[in-house]
Amino acid sequence: MTDTVTEAVAQAIGRVSWGSEVIPKGKWIEAANAAISTYKQCLEDESTSGNSLISRLQDATEGSRELSDSVLLVMGWKHVPASNSWYEQDNTYRGGAPDRPDPTRNLADGLALMPKGWGWLLETQGDECFATVNYPVYGHHHLFKDVPGATPELAMIIAALHAREMNTND
Repeated sequence: MTDTVTEAVAQAIGRVSWGSEVIPKGKWIEAANAAISTYKQCLEDESTSGNSLISRLQDATEGSRELSDSVLLVMGWKHVPASNSWYEQDNTYRGGAPDRPDPTRNLADGLALMPKGWGWLLETQGDECFATVNYPVYGHHHLFKDVPGATPELAMIIAALHAREMNTND
């Protein structure tokens, strides 16, 4: 049964065009297994709201490529493992592995993932970092104040995930 599912997913992936890239027929099974693995990892690691990822980010002492990739996937990015290509939410091709954002280690990349319209403030007090995000809607404010993180980048991306969750719930 698993092989049948894998083959069906592989054929579906082979028919999907990601930008100008189509996965060659000989790579379908490999791409399907990688896609299924990535999908299962997301299901295990991230709830729909990303709360599990937020917990992992809060526990982290520094950013990492693995955490950044999880953030991108929760934010709606797509990854084609067979070619290691990355696409934004709108299917804009962003290139291979070195070209994708690294929001848990680069503040500019994290700020780029903040939902549109949200204001932000980043504070450091000694070794402690805090991010505050705010979005005024119809006279009410959605506010996440003093969101802690081990680094400014982690604090900001945790706050961005909270903001994304609030946007999803509105």
